[in-house]
Amino acid sequence: MSAGRMRRVSSLLGVVGCLCVPVVAIGWASPASAAGTVEISVGSSANPSIPGQDVTYTATLTTSDHGPLTGLMDTMEFQDNGNVIVGCNLQPLSLVGSGIYQASCDEPAGSLSIGQHAITAIFSGDSSYEEATGTLQPNQTVSQATTTTTLTSPQPGASIIYGDESQLSFAVTVTGAPGVNLSPSGDVTVYDGAPGLGTQVCSILLNGGGGTQSFGNCYINDTTLDAGPYVLSAVYEGDPSYQGSSSAPQDFTVDQVTTQMNVFPVPGYALYGAENGNFFIVGVGGNNNNGNASGSVSVTANGVNLVAPGSCRANNGGANPCYISSATALPASTTPYTVTLSYPGDANFLPSSTTTPLSVFPATSSVSLTIAPSSTSYGDEGSVVISATVTSGTTGAPTGSVTVQNGGATLCTIELQPAGLDTAAGSCPTLSGTQLPPGTYALTANYQGDGNYQSSVSSARALTVGDQATQGYWEVGADGGIYSFGTAHFYGSMGGTPLNAPIVGIASTPDGHGYWLVARDGGVFAFGDAPFYGSMGGRPLNRPIVGIAADPTTGGYWEVASDGGTFAFNAPFLGSAENRYQAAPIVGMATSVEGGGYWEVASDGGLVFEGDAPFLGSMGSQVLNAPIAGLSATPDGAGYRMVATDGGIFAFGDAQFDGSMGGAPLNAPIVGIASS
Repeated sequence: MSAGRMRRVSSLLGVVGCLCVPVVAIGWASPASAAGTVEISVGSSANPSIPGQDVTYTATLTTSDHGPLTGLMDTMEFQDNGNVIVGCNLQPLSLVGSGIYQASCDEPAGSLSIGQHAITAIFSGDSSYEEATGTLQPNQTVSQATTTTTLTSPQPGASIIYGDESQLSFAVTVTGAPGVNLSPSGDVTVYDGAPGLGTQVCSILLNGGGGTQSFGNCYINDTTLDAGPYVLSAVYEGDPSYQGSSSAPQDFTVDQVTTQMNVFPVPGYALYGAENGNFFIVGVGGNNNNGNASGSVSVTANGVNLVAPGSCRANNGGANPCYISSATALPASTTPYTVTLSYPGDANFLPSSTTTPLSVFPATSSVSLTIAPSSTSYGDEGSVVISATVTSGTTGAPTGSVTVQNGGATLCTIELQPAGLDTAAGSCPTLSGTQLPPGTYALTANYQGDGNYQSSVSSARALTVGDQATQGYWEVGADGGIYSFGTAHFYGSMGGTPLNAPIVGIASTPDGHGYWLVARDGGVFAFGDAPFYGSMGGRPLNRPIVGIAADPTTGGYWEVASDGGTFAFNAPFLGSAENRYQAAPIVGMATSVEGGGYWEVASDGGLVFEGDAPFLGSMGSQVLNAPIAGLSATPDGAGYRMVATDGGIFAFGDAQFDGSMGGAPLNAPIVGIASS
């Protein structure tokens, strides 16, 4: 017996209940003996249907002979994919026409999942008609409901400033088709342009709003979207009950930032030649969280780019100084420059500019004067070279000219030429042969400045112009006696005065109007205009003192010992010949014209020269009647004389011989010589 038969029999047994009478006893015959047949057709109230929608099935049974059903309780059973639909196992058949009966089944939405449902209606038969089955054609189909997605924010044509994107809400509404009492669920993605991996703006998780609508929104960070036009759309991905859908595209704009610039110059003024020590703290940006501008800022003044291209970055946030690239970018000016800082803008920031003043002052300068030689004879002034060097207090070579003056009178004008990174130099035109009368002149170099460098005046330098008479010099004996030759004047001596140690040398003052005598123990005796600056007298010595020499620059002097060691008094220390000359002991010393060097002579006539002192010959390796005792340079430094202990003179360079004590009776050996 079929399942339907069994159910029907069970139902019938239930009807008779406790009578417990076999069905054959009440006159019901087995359908197996029924001769009639029936046809069953099945219809649906909604096919296809949508989730959440109840569906009613109607089965129509038609007997083959249009006769009546004869069963006591003829019913119809409805199945969905072979399973009895809840509540539809015994649906009564109602007569609707001659031999035509109908039964219905309401399948709840909860039983109708998405997909295909094979719906069958089963008649179990009765005494007159055989059992039969009808099928819904086509199958009941449950399809996802359609949806409508709407981008509700931002409004079409809306805009926002770059960097303020976090203040923007991207909001959507997803509405399901009418008749479905479910809220769409799942995700919605907002895109810029065609949907794709690279065009996603943000993603929204829907919150059920009740009924067939759901809502949601999402936010993005500041500076996520560059400035420019956008076409936004929202795409709903769907869920098991609802199909996906897309919103209509709508325009949206991210506006460029109105750029703000701030500048702080440090220190705001500069000395010409040191302008690269100045810098500008530059701020470029917008309001609130507008992010960082890209690119660089140009800094110009007077048509000059003050910073290297690309070096003043717009996104430095004020942390990095923008230095002026050249030390001499702008000439010194009596009025401040207007410095313009310009930002050209980028994709997100509009162009902007601002200005700040910058003062550039003249740099300091210093000038030095050189005279070589520092003395000459009247009529021979053309042999004197007068030079000046101007040094800037910063960088760059000063320009212009220097006037060499004797008091208020101009001696010559020097046109400056670059001589180094921060110096300029030049020399006077050659002096005429009789331009200066005999005498001593205190010359200064006066630099007038050139706008970028301030004026300056050198220290005074002495130039001595002697008359055309023969040169002069003194010889000194060990007893302090003085012997004058040529134009040399006598200013006193130590002859006849008791001495703690014998005299060993003599040196004249720069103007020739005085001299110093030095003793073996380092004691000094001054005569004429020679000042006393101290001595080694009374101090311990490694070797005895053998000579003295004057510094023409400072007016001081040096003492020299037999081992070549020197001791300076109001004079710079320029080195020594200590232990350098081994053939014979040092016995005398003389300085060069400018005081930048000196000669030391040994007793055998050998010569040691230091600094700018030139070698002009010596008596080294020569046969001598008596050992050398002293040395003296001519006033112009182009010659020197050696004197022996017997008073004999040996002249070198331009030194003249004006007589000597050689062959004359002496109270004591000669120990030194000095030029007047």
